[in-house]
Amino acid sequence: MKALDYLDKPVDLEEIKEGIRRAVNVCMDEKKHKKAEQKLLGENELHHQEQQALFWLTSHREDANKAGGDSASFPQGASFVTAIIKFHHVRDNDNQSILLGKHELLGKIGCRFSAFDLDTLRGFKDSQHLIIHAYSKNLAAPEQLLNPLALARSDLQELMGSPLQTFIGVGHLVHRPEGLLESYHSAAVAVQRQFFIGYNQIVVFQESFLSSAGYHPDWELLTQQFEDHLEEEQTDKAVALLERFSILLKETEDTLINDAKNVFFGLLLAIFKAADRKKLSLSQSSGDREYLWNVVFRFNTLQEMAQYTKEKLDQFFEHLQGRVTGGSIAFAIMRYIQVNYKNPNLSIKSIADHIFLTPNYLSLQFKKETGQTINEYIIEFRISKAKELLSDRQHKLYEVAAQVGIMDANYFAKTFKKVTGMTPSEFKEKHL
Repeated sequence: MKALDYLDKPVDLEEIKEGIRRAVNVCMDEKKHKKAEQKLLGENELHHQEQQALFWLTSHREDANKAGGDSASFPQGASFVTAIIKFHHVRDNDNQSILLGKHELLGKIGCRFSAFDLDTLRGFKDSQHLIIHAYSKNLAAPEQLLNPLALARSDLQELMGSPLQTFIGVGHLVHRPEGLLESYHSAAVAVQRQFFIGYNQIVVFQESFLSSAGYHPDWELLTQQFEDHLEEEQTDKAVALLERFSILLKETEDTLINDAKNVFFGLLLAIFKAADRKKLSLSQSSGDREYLWNVVFRFNTLQEMAQYTKEKLDQFFEHLQGRVTGGSIAFAIMRYIQVNYKNPNLSIKSIADHIFLTPNYLSLQFKKETGQTINEYIIEFRISKAKELLSDRQHKLYEVAAQVGIMDANYFAKTFKKVTGMTPSEFKEKHL
């Protein structure tokens, strides 16, 4: 500012301040533009890598460069392994989260693998499948992908912000990029194998998955034995044999998923036919083979399928023993709600799907037998459970709401007051 003393004309401080402000804004704009350019370059690079990842899932001609791939970009002497992450029960808002955070996620996954000295090509094949091709001169076994894949799954969990159920399969090792399609196919077999193992596991492909050698149970004979136990009303033997079915399917590594579903379809059909013969009403659609197959088809794991079949078997014997009489439908609905009230997605439709009844028929029967609606009973049961939790000083209100299947704390508070006549806080103070 001392230099201003040497100027002939008067100094306008406001004009100088305005000039400084303009200069700062220009600098800030340039900084923003550079940041945007860097982000765009990064996204373009990730987009290119995603295209490359998907390219290697196609059949190739000798000249991979002309076909769209760039085998020259891989280090000479590198080995390759493909992994697949498959998402289950993905909701619309989960898809939206993936779409919005895709580039950040792919970048983070690349860093995860780099920490283990593995380069990657990675991309989404569709909304349910993330493909990762890992490669390095130091890649000697598919098991080297286990740790970075576990970290990548954690990144996905963080992005979605909700419970994530996945199958993760790792293919076998190949020594040239043209072999990635083969590695991908073996990874897909490993993913399918998780039907028998359950969610959230990482399975490395084994040749035994494709072997047709070894012991194969006589499913037809075992199903006939199951039908005999039902006919003779032998509860313990039927339950034990059902458990044996699951064990045998897990041990027979080359069993196809559809074959396993056919086995349980036969068991469910046997239960419903036995119920019809004994004049028991298990469901409105017990004789509808197509409907029953659609129910079996939607299961993603053997455990889900076995659990559902066990529930139907239990219901069959409960009817036989007279524990469920004229109010069987209402009893089944209430029992399902009592077991699943913590599930925020509990609804009349989910209950109807579970016990083979249409939502309208379900609602009418429940109202007829109990005098209240299904939704009223769900709310009533959830609030009764919330009262128990509120009696514990350690539980916060939003935690109590979540534990009874209500994710919106404000809605929980309003509902609680409507049912009890007081707010959750008032109830808590009164009962502590």
